[in-house]
Amino acid sequence: MIQFTAIQSKLANKDGKKLFYARSLRSRATITTRRIAEDVAGRSGASKGDVIGILMDLGEAMRIYLANGDRVKLDGIGSFALAFSSKGKGVDNAEDVNAEQFNRVRVLFYPETMQARVSGIRHSPLIDPNITFMPLRKADATQTDENSTTPTEPTPQPDNGGSSDDNL
Repeated sequence: MIQFTAIQSKLANKDGKKLFYARSLRSRATITTRRIAEDVAGRSGASKGDVIGILMDLGEAMRIYLANGDRVKLDGIGSFALAFSSKGKGVDNAEDVNAEQFNRVRVLFYPETMQARVSGIRHSPLIDPNITFMPLRKADATQTDENSTTPTEPTPQPDNGGSSDDNL
């Protein structure tokens, strides 16, 4: 469930009206490797310890492939690649370009998308087609402060597996 609130635009439209829009609230919880491992173990029959080990090994394997300049594609999830920046570190001659000019490394993530055969519509398997939205407040209550706090409700549990222990 995704919570949202009404937010009024700071800019007026062509008719001079400041319209209201739905804005989703920030994530309520951080799901840890351990929590994911418990969920996967409950779905697969593998032990939680085995799944944790596999996830840790996956991270290490991805790090090695990414460091070699490869793109890592995980079916049903998406692709990962490294991007490098050398902003503000230009030199006058091409011969003077060197690796020390890189000052930022980022991991890029491209979610996998699939195209439905009949409709041709693209979707991501990471996005639940039955996602639900719930307003944080009544429709007449609005919020214009972008630094609002998020609610502190318990995190919903997955249908199969998972844990109710939020301290993992």
